[in-house]
Formats: sequence, structure tokens, C-alpha cells
Amino acid sequence: MLPRLKLPSAARFEGLLESLRLPRVRDRRAAPALLALALVAGFAVLGARLLTSRIPGKGGFPRKAQDLGAAALDAQLKAAVDRLDADPEDLHALVEAGTLHFLKGEDSYRTSINELETARRLGSVEPRIFYYLGVMYQEAGLLQYAIDNYERFIRNFPDDREARLLLGKLLYQTGRFEDAAVQYQSLKSPKGAIDPVVEENLGLSLLALKRYDEAARSFDALLSRPAFEPRARFYLGEVAFEQNRFDQAREHLSRASAAGAVEGVEPVSLWAAVASNDQKLEDWAAAKEHWEKVLQLDPKSAKAKTELGKVKPKLAAAQKKAADAAKKAAAEAAKKNKKK
Repeated sequence: MLPRLKLPSAARFEGLLESLRLPRVRDRRAAPALLALALVAGFAVLGARLLTSRIPGKGGFPRKAQDLGAAALDAQLKAAVDRLDADPEDLHALVEAGTLHFLKGEDSYRTSINELETARRLGSVEPRIFYYLGVMYQEAGLLQYAIDNYERFIRNFPDDREARLLLGKLLYQTGRFEDAAVQYQSLKSPKGAIDPVVEENLGLSLLALKRYDEAARSFDALLSRPAFEPRARFYLGEVAFEQNRFDQAREHLSRASAAGAVEGVEPVSLWAAVASNDQKLEDWAAAKEHWEKVLQLDPKSAKAKTELGKVKPKLAAAQKKAADAAKKAAAEAAKKNKKK
């Protein structure tokens, strides 16, 4: 369910880079040659400073291509590769080449991983490579490798919010709900300000741990956020259902499903939750209607077919009982009228 959070993708690291601002050359005739010389020769010297400089709002190192400059990337990469050709064990060149291949995007990830893993194996203590490796292993679906690298990175940068969000999601996806909850709890503001993404994912982690009251507090905090309110209602319905508070669950689920769909929740899951709660309330007509809706959405749903098989006899029996009661009441009323 966590999928609220937006994971890094190949598209995030694509696109053109911003141009570096170089000093203006007074002699216009010499400008092209001097600029080319500055780009090719100068980047070999400036590369390390660019890649390790403080980047506002980005945790101090480049995380996407735009964090550098358009003219820099290819020139820096060529310079780094040339240094590796001269010395394949140049740690700084390995880290720089690995970083630049990472920034070039998904097509260069394999090369980047090889360079950064080689740098680490040879003894590099540069902590930012753990972030890059985490992103790339995550993109490759190697979640445990991604988790290991994010954890190493966070040990070096414990206040890095983005990395903690990424790690929290992967921990949840791999069933480590307690560890995920710890990550999200660490991201909550000590001043009480609500970050809805953090709060929602914390609530989901607590729900998975069956810590229902704590999960409900997280979801309650989202009810005042229009973009999150329908989904929070759905989760509060789940919490109430698990606590056998079926009337309350109906209220939340009815409000969640009022628009017919909830962003971020599969329609089949939504209507299956509504139908299951109807059954608990012994509202057989509503249960039948909503299980049939699930079948419309997913004709192969074994769950819906099974539950409909249970609900239909219950509904028929309830309808017969109601008809018998009505018939009896009518007969008694007619009998009384006859005596009068």
C-alpha cells in the first residue's frame, strides 16, 4: 500500500544539465579556443570540487544531472575516464566516474555500479557512494542491496530526509514493518508540524504491526488534508474493522467510497473492504451488491465468488424470513379487523 511515496526513477536523472558560468573572455577572437581549453583541461582539476561541493537543498552532493551544469558532465566524465585509463585503481577517479555515470541515467547504471563497487572494494571511504548504489540497486529490484546501502549512507548522514524516506519504503515493502515505523517516526517534526507523506506511511507501518490505536492517530491527522482524506478514511475503516467496530468502519468506508474511487487504493480492495464489512453487519443485500461490484472490476476474483456463495443463501433466508414475518403480521391484522 505504501506506494504513496515517489521512488527515484530513470527519468529523474535524465535531461540536460545547467551550463557552468565561466569568466568572460575579453578577446572575442580567442573566446572559443579559450572556452574549450577551460572545459577540457579545467574540469579535470575542478571535478572533485564540483562533485563534493555543497548543493543547496540536496544534501551536499549531486543527486540528479541538473545539480551540475550542462557543459560539465561530458568533459568531467572524459577527464575521469582518462585518469582511470592511466591508473585503474585511482580511487578518486573511480568515485567521480561512478557519480557521473549515475547522473547520466539508467543506461549508465551498470557502469556506475561497477566503478563505485570497485572504489569501495579498494578502500574508498566516500559515503555518498552508498546513496548512489542504493538508488541504482533499488531501480534494479535488488531491494536488500538497496537497503544495505541506504543504511550505510544514513549512518554517515543521519539527517538526510530523502534517504530515510526511501529506506522506510523499502523496509515496508520487504516486511520489516517495525524498522519502517522507526524510520518514519524519526522524520516527524519535534515541533508537531504534520508531514502528510510521513504520517501516512507511519500509519501504514503501524497498521501492518496491528498497533491499531497508534495507526488511527496517524490517519486521523490526515483528515484535514483534502488530498489525503479519502485514503485516510479507507485506512480508518480498516482499523475499525480489525477492532470489530463495524458501524464505525461502515461510516469511514462509506465516506471513502462516496466518489466511487480513492486515489492510491485499488478499486477492488476498496469495494472488497466495503463488502466484507457489510457481511459483518449482516447486511446481506449490501454485501451482495458490493461483492458483485468487485466481480465487475475483477471477474476472476476467487474471493468475491466465494463470498457471494455465502451471501446469497443468507440474503434469501433473510428475505424469506422478512416475507414470512410480513405475511404473519398481515394475517394477524386481518384477524383483528374481522373481530371488530
